[in-house]
Amino acid sequence: MASHVSSLVNDKFADWLNSMYGHCGNVKQTRGNFHHYLAMHFDFSHRSRVRIHLKDYIESMLNNFPVQFTSEDSVPTPAPTDLHATGTSPKLPPKEAKIFQTFVAKALFLCKGARLNIQLAVATLCTRVKDPNQDDWRKLLRLMVFLSKTRDDELILSADHLDIISWFVDTAFAVHPDFKSHTAGAMTLGCGCILNGSRKQNLDTRSSTKAKLVGADDMSQLIIWTKLFMEAQGYEIKHNVLYQGNKSTILLLENGKSSSTKHTRALNISYFYLTDQIEKGNIEVHYCP
Repeated sequence: MASHVSSLVNDKFADWLNSMYGHCGNVKQTRGNFHHYLAMHFDFSHRSRVRIHLKDYIESMLNNFPVQFTSEDSVPTPAPTDLHATGTSPKLPPKEAKIFQTFVAKALFLCKGARLNIQLAVATLCTRVKDPNQDDWRKLLRLMVFLSKTRDDELILSADHLDIISWFVDTAFAVHPDFKSHTAGAMTLGCGCILNGSRKQNLDTRSSTKAKLVGADDMSQLIIWTKLFMEAQGYEIKHNVLYQGNKSTILLLENGKSSSTKHTRALNISYFYLTDQIEKGNIEVHYCP
């Protein structure tokens, strides 16, 4: 999938592709407002926005799943309240464990496409594919029910402005069985989430403030990369904003070690990378309750 402000550049690109690979067969091209790419359907027919969906992919998942759902089956969210709990239920038999692994992998592909709203549930289920139990199967069932009820949902993206990037990063403190925290982040240019991440933190922290600082650091490479990518496309980024909901974390991000107290002085200096980026003007941190 290639795009450019000038259709002539796309013409030249198509000619180049045929000159390089035409001996293997004519390189065909599809133009217009509707595209099918990597199982995703793109609709550019509405001005200044794109609609993306994987309805066919979801339909295939539901048809091939061993449990069929009815219109009466419904859940409000893809993840239960005990999502991160390992549980003590019996292990899944090998046949069911294989099915579990297959559909978690399918869901992983789906959440990287147009269904970003299932990424939290998928991220946790991915940690259970080697040794799933009955509780994990129940959580997968809930995810599949949610997909069944929301199979027609679309991701709609548009930009209010191309010089302001907004990142929302938060952390759930000590929610995993080993008491590690969980980081999530989402980026937008106005409407819809363009990039996001959801992952378990790699170290234990002793407070939510520390966990949120580590969470911001977890997302820092993607936050900086996004600014560099947009600038490489020719857009001058005036504001690259990281929104945080913890004022103590904001002080640590803005002031680094100078804002450390006896509770945070043991934090590794590597987690103040963003402090340097703030000083350089590459990131701004704003409070978002």
